[in-house]
Amino acid sequence: MPPSPATGAGGAAEPSLSVFISYHREDNQTFGLVDPLKQHVPLRFKAVTGRTLPTFVDTDQPGGVEWERNARHAADICPFCLLLLSAAYLASENCLKEVTWFLDADRSAARPLTIVPISLIPVDLLKKHCPPEARRTLDRLMALQMF
Repeated sequence: MPPSPATGAGGAAEPSLSVFISYHREDNQTFGLVDPLKQHVPLRFKAVTGRTLPTFVDTDQPGGVEWERNARHAADICPFCLLLLSAAYLASENCLKEVTWFLDADRSAARPLTIVPISLIPVDLLKKHCPPEARRTLDRLMALQMF
């Protein structure tokens, strides 16, 4: 859980920040990106801002109902989400749940929310291999124009 607001310049409270890294386990085994991101993103953030950046990654989370409860809670409180997109990600029901939580929150939340989709394969291949049931989700991400 992110820390309580920190006191910034002038004594004003700064909002708590944290990042959620959403990925497919098979992609992590193939590309090995999750652990470096989990380590380097908070380090770079601290170097630039002097603040800590808690990171939610489900590598240490149990599966099933416990995973969903923990991941949903993290999605509710994390204002930043890094999505590591691949064909396997878009074919995964659990990954699509995570991205939908963020896309829906982005539309309805009063708090600022930043979603950063990172395509692990060229976007044209991602589109080509996108399962039909995930097409709407991919289209919503493409509308963010972050690719």
